[in-house]
Amino acid sequence: MTTSRYQHSAFSLLSVRGFATKRGCYANKLLLLFVALSLMPIMALAQSDDVKIPRMTEKMFLEITKLNRPIRNEAFEQRLHESQEAARLKSARGSGGIASAMATPTPSASIVNTATQLHCLNSTAGQSNRCTDGQFVTAYVSPQPTTDLGAFSPWKTVLSDGFKLRFDTCTTTSPTAKDTAILGVFDLGGYYQINAYVPGSNIATKGEQFGQCTGVTSQSNVSFNVMAPLGTPFYAANTSLPAFPNFFIFTGMNLRTPGLFTEDGSGYGAPAGFHFKWNTGALTPLSTCNSNPNLCPVTTGGQPNFLVIYTTGAENMQCNVPANTTTPPFYPAQPACPITNNPVTGQNVGFKIGANVQYAINPTYIGEVFLGQEQWNVPLNTLPHGRYAITARFGVSDLAAQNLSVAFGHGN
Repeated sequence: MTTSRYQHSAFSLLSVRGFATKRGCYANKLLLLFVALSLMPIMALAQSDDVKIPRMTEKMFLEITKLNRPIRNEAFEQRLHESQEAARLKSARGSGGIASAMATPTPSASIVNTATQLHCLNSTAGQSNRCTDGQFVTAYVSPQPTTDLGAFSPWKTVLSDGFKLRFDTCTTTSPTAKDTAILGVFDLGGYYQINAYVPGSNIATKGEQFGQCTGVTSQSNVSFNVMAPLGTPFYAANTSLPAFPNFFIFTGMNLRTPGLFTEDGSGYGAPAGFHFKWNTGALTPLSTCNSNPNLCPVTTGGQPNFLVIYTTGAENMQCNVPANTTTPPFYPAQPACPITNNPVTGQNVGFKIGANVQYAINPTYIGEVFLGQEQWNVPLNTLPHGRYAITARFGVSDLAAQNLSVAFGHGN
């Protein structure tokens, strides 16, 4: 069995307000001096133009990504129901009207972007594929492919019964395949969810401890191999191919296809993220902003507040990453990210009113804070107050195929 512990650098979120009301014992001069000295860098931080936005903690990583819990997928449920109904009718016709209850279930599988819950292969004209490497993907499969269930820490490339989810088109040179890192397998009652990390190509920040993949380019055709234990329907699905007696899932990927995590894990609604108030350090969940926009002003004291959102699959879009990514507890909010590979806008967040982007804002930071997950810091000072749908973009192209709801109040 091959295992590898994913590496996290966890830091606590600091709130300036928590320190502002702290009172010491005035009779104790040494304690008063200690508190005063402790406050100085915090107050300087709040008043400085060089605003610092905290990075997420490991606890927040699991709360935002929901990789340690089951998420149902309605599209796969519908597809599975239709295939099972077709198989039942076929069996009934072949047995003179009585469907066989002993028939071996036909394996079925689908790969989706974990954050968006959208199928990786997008057949909609004019839109790109919805997945990439260096990203979390979810395989929905039926019937049960492995006896190992639950969330795994550390992540595993091989489960105890030998199960693997192999990325067959990881590289263009032999050997072309690498095993994905499996974060968990969950029983959804009739089908199973497998959360996995597909190794990426960018080793500059968090590295690639599960191996480096370089085979994904623009509009790449890729395949995954459900390498289930001997005796399972998945193992028997391709017995006509002795060298590969497993089950293949053919799909598509693209180089830049991030997905924005959402608050409930469905891929819709409010993004998983925060409104960051520059002068206090207050972090307000975006769902709260949607309910009460006045709690989330676009500016405070004439200075920009920030939208903080989280993606998977944007490792090739990073900018303003500190030289030492394991040390600083804060990421800089200024200056703006340099425009890369596009002379007009580069990577940006599009704010839509209706179907059209009205405002495109370049983040001041995009960085991989955990393996497979990035943080975006987006200044709001050029954005009028109001309610918008947002999407991650590169140039003028929507990347995440999402329109997630955010609302902000008047600047003050």
